[in-house]
Amino acid sequence: MGFFETVFITHRGLVRENNEDSILIDDIIISQAQLECPAKHFVEKKRALFCVADGVGGGKSGEVASRIVLETLSDCVMNKTELKEIEILVGRAKDELENHIIQNPEDINLATTIAGILFDDNKATIFNTGDSRVYKLTNGYLNKLSKDHSIVESMKDAGILDVNIKNVQNENIITSSISGDGRTSNPEIFKSFIEIEKGDIFLICTDGLWNSIDSDSMENAFTAPILKKTVEILLQKALTSDANDNISLIVIRCVL
Repeated sequence: MGFFETVFITHRGLVRENNEDSILIDDIIISQAQLECPAKHFVEKKRALFCVADGVGGGKSGEVASRIVLETLSDCVMNKTELKEIEILVGRAKDELENHIIQNPEDINLATTIAGILFDDNKATIFNTGDSRVYKLTNGYLNKLSKDHSIVESMKDAGILDVNIKNVQNENIITSSISGDGRTSNPEIFKSFIEIEKGDIFLICTDGLWNSIDSDSMENAFTAPILKKTVEILLQKALTSDANDNISLIVIRCVL
């Protein structure tokens, strides 16, 4: 496996003045952008990385955090640096944020969530910290492969909250992120490993998407004949809902 069709978009939404999200498409980083229509890109590599980062804080240099983290991940993967463990890559990204706040102390506590897929031949590593997500489309249904680090998810795991409840999403609080906060501890990271096959389709997105529209609406968008139309539908549905956050998403189809 080494040929990926990707369609992606990032948008500031209808409330935020700027876009704190960043997107990584292999070695291409899109940061502080407002794409009015989906972009398409083909990646022909056995090892490829796709990731979204959602800057935390609504003005506390979230866009700086999301960009620095994705730049670090991309550099490590492109240079084939210690690819064995996602934790090592995330640790290096945190180090870069710590270096940034030494030079820019006014930015202390800048932070970002991330979610991504590292493809390596016929295998893939799914990873995230925070509440950005990775889904796989299977028989028309979107299966969440990532795990939210959030108060709501913790309550569901503990049986305090119904796993099917939806109306508390907007009240969610994340419990892990990659941050420049002067601390040495690394963030909590979820990861899993899967085999991939020709035709597999994945969605990586920030909470600006999944927190705005329900799962049925997200799945219905994938009935469109082409991925570009799917992404257009997902964005428009989010914009006609609350759209009170930045919205970023990548759809990936494994071609060969």
